[in-house]
Amino acid sequence: MDFLEPDLTEARGKYARPLEIIEGPLMDGMKIVGDLFGAGKMFLPQVVKSARAMKKAVAFLEPFMEAERNARMAAGGAAETASQGKIVIATVKGDVHDIGKNIVGVVLGCNNYEVIDLGVMVPSDKILKTARESKADLIGLSGLITPSLEEMVQKRAKKVAAERIASVDHTMRLEQQGLSREELQAEREHLAAELVRGNLRRLWDEPK
Repeated sequence: MDFLEPDLTEARGKYARPLEIIEGPLMDGMKIVGDLFGAGKMFLPQVVKSARAMKKAVAFLEPFMEAERNARMAAGGAAETASQGKIVIATVKGDVHDIGKNIVGVVLGCNNYEVIDLGVMVPSDKILKTARESKADLIGLSGLITPSLEEMVQKRAKKVAAERIASVDHTMRLEQQGLSREELQAEREHLAAELVRGNLRRLWDEPK
């Protein structure tokens, strides 16, 4: 990671926005890491090191994105300052992995979403309580290990459905339907694009 900041500084000269660096080469690199790990050609220590590099890169770019957002809001008036919605994000109880959560938070923040980040090891009751009190439009749950998936499904699903809070379990439902990896990736990209465009409520109001 010795050359990370010089490389990012060089990349800022090639890309119009800092966010494009995250969504482009950085995410492309993490996809390669995931593919190699899935194929058994990369092992956990290398994956962890890659994740740390990604986290450091995002942290380096965040001040530039914040400055860009402030300048855009100052120049654009009400249209640029209007919130697209509010999301509560957290890594669930039993898990401390937060790289993906942090990236999602940065991307949504850059697209005028109000992000309430509860951190890691967060119990489901706290997540739901925060969502209710803040009148959140969406809950985003992060986790990597198997018990995390159980925490997401078993402790959250019924409560969230009962309280009519939109939840990000759409991908899990698709996986249970037996879709291919390519179909899952296409659906994730579709959901992400719709979220950024502000079509969140339309998506989650569709009959399930």
